Amino acid sequence: NNNVILENSFDSKNIDCINNIINKYNLNFICNTIDFRYSNKDIDNVGLKKIISILDIKESINQVVLLCDNKDLFNTLFEEINNIDGIKVSNHSKNLDSNDLYLDITRSDVSKASAVKVLCDYLKIDINKSMGIGDSINDIEMLNSTGYKVCVNNASDEVKKICDYVTLSNDADGALVVLNRLYEELIK
Repeated sequence: NNNVILENSFDSKNIDCINNIINKYNLNFICNTIDFRYSNKDIDNVGLKKIISILDIKESINQVVLLCDNKDLFNTLFEEINNIDGIKVSNHSKNLDSNDLYLDITRSDVSKASAVKVLCDYLKIDINKSMGIGDSINDIEMLNSTGYKVCVNNASDEVKKICDYVTLSNDADGALVVLNRLYEELIK
């Protein structure tokens, strides 16, 4: 019914700190709100709104992704962000199509595992009977909180080690394949 059951947005102090880092290092960013995605970089992405500053965003911001193309700067950013009270780097990755390194920033109390717990509680589902599907290190805590752990074939080795089942890659709709198999089992 499109009701938001949980929202963990940055407070204005966090936004100011992130904005200062963006300006200090002249970084490109992507910001996610409940309804929209914003960026100061020209990215070919449907629905992405172009802005100059994160301070121009009037909605609550739930995630900021910082982009950089320098490994030394990436490491500096990682340390600097994780030393700011109330926020954390929740994931980091490299875009295979470019040299961009990505740092996903969220509030420090945000995790996929806590979101799964809230969702299971809301839907009155035993979390031990839930299934998690992931591919990256930021999925490990969430996968460990679910009863059945699935990853796509192109998942990181750390994720594959903990999973009960490895499906096709995300490029081959591996998550959809698992969900369709589950659905077929349920209707038998």
